[in-house]
Amino acid sequence: MAGKLTSALLFFGLGGCSAHDWNLPLFERNVQILGLCPDIGNDDPPTPPSPAPSQAPTFVPRNCNSNVGSGICLDANGNAFDSCTKIVNPLNYSRGKCQKAAESVPNSVGWQYGLSGSIPLACIIYFDDVDSQNDVKPLCPEGFGILTTSSNTGTGFPQSGGEGFLGCYSCED
Repeated sequence: MAGKLTSALLFFGLGGCSAHDWNLPLFERNVQILGLCPDIGNDDPPTPPSPAPSQAPTFVPRNCNSNVGSGICLDANGNAFDSCTKIVNPLNYSRGKCQKAAESVPNSVGWQYGLSGSIPLACIIYFDDVDSQNDVKPLCPEGFGILTTSSNTGTGFPQSGGEGFLGCYSCED
């Protein structure tokens, strides 16, 4: 008798299950002794696992191949854009690489490639003043810097070219 009482105390003490659990098959009682009892008195269905967090939208590269004229890129009001510039070696940095660099930057609005006055061969990526807010440096891709102050006020996409002879390419969709 002492063995049954000890077993019952051990069963109820460790497992915390109710007396009706004695009617369960032996395997289920063993699981309950280990403290894995079902949630007694809770008729609610188990809570399903939370869905996986949604992924951030994936950036889709832009198509920046629309030539809008020659000269520095200008917006519809004739304003120049803030820009990031990379001085390049024509042997290992082509016009195509410059275009791909502009297309890979989420906020770029246009680009130019070539020699420009006292600036050696360069890749120039333009940004809307709404995005740059007169501080274009945080928008520059790796390896690009700023050659002039970020005080240009061009907005939207390049619509025409101004002074100069380089082709101006727009990233307008």
